[in-house]
Amino acid sequence: MISQWEVFERLRQVISISDEDAPALLPFCKAAALSVERRLKYKRDSGNQLIIMLCAMTALHRFLLSRSATDQEFTSFRAGDVTVKKGYKETLQAASDLEAAAFKEAAHLLKDDAFLFGRI
Repeated sequence: MISQWEVFERLRQVISISDEDAPALLPFCKAAALSVERRLKYKRDSGNQLIIMLCAMTALHRFLLSRSATDQEFTSFRAGDVTVKKGYKETLQAASDLEAAAFKEAAHLLKDDAFLFGRI
C-alpha cells in the first residue's frame, strides 16, 4: 500500500511546502496514491521510488489545478517586504511536465489499460 505520508514527504523533498499548504496537500497525496496503486502491475512495486515520485507529481499537479480554479495568482517568492507573484499558467504547465516525466519513468511498473480499437 502506498502511504500518503511517503508521497507527502517525497513532495516535500521536491518543492518547498508552506505550513499553510501542508494540510491542504494531504488529501491530494492520498488520492494520488490510491489512483496510482490501482494501476500497478504488481502490488510489490508500491514502495518503488519511481511510483512514489509519480504519486507526488500527480498530487502536485492536482493540487495546483484545484488552487488555480479559485485563485488568480499565487506567491512564488518572498524576500522581506517584497513579494513576487506569478500566474498559474506557467506553474501548471511545469507541474504537468513533471507528472508526464514521472509517468514515463514509472510506465513499466503500471498496467497498460489503454484501449485501442482499429477495425474488424
